[in-house]
Amino acid sequence: MILPFSFSEVIANKDLYIEADIPALRNTYNMHLEKGTTPPYGQGLVFRGTDAAINRMKNQYNNYDPEAREEFYKLHKIAWNNKLSITERNTAWTQAFAVLEAMEQRFLEQHPFEEGWILENERKSEYYGYLFIMHRSDRIPQGDTLKAAFLHKPYSFPMMATLIIGTCLIFCPTLRKGIF
Repeated sequence: MILPFSFSEVIANKDLYIEADIPALRNTYNMHLEKGTTPPYGQGLVFRGTDAAINRMKNQYNNYDPEAREEFYKLHKIAWNNKLSITERNTAWTQAFAVLEAMEQRFLEQHPFEEGWILENERKSEYYGYLFIMHRSDRIPQGDTLKAAFLHKPYSFPMMATLIIGTCLIFCPTLRKGIF
């Protein structure tokens, strides 16, 4: 099982082969567990095939700038606080994704990957998906963000975006009725 050693999703579109040295991965994982540190993402994994580059990029990206990620998750947590007004939650959500976008840009400037477009696509999928959840019991505001959400074409679904989109289709009366 690779999951404890790779904290990233696996993206397979055409062909992907993963080679893993399980004993070495387990030793690295246990060493970091004993020290109370986070194991490096993807160390000890070798990706081959057409989809190898995108997986290497995602593993590097998921290990990039932990301080910015911490800031993102603080704002993310505020945005999920149902005790706040929709306006406050929307502001926190937008700020969180601005932090993520800036981190993404820095990462791609330092590590130019042809597959870097997937980072923006996943970020937007999650961002727009939660906006629909946030407005599940009232009319979704008209405007550029709503238009952009409907023009967005998700190419992959991060776990959170999949959960959000599925929940929207079940519980959002405005989406089910097609009222925007």
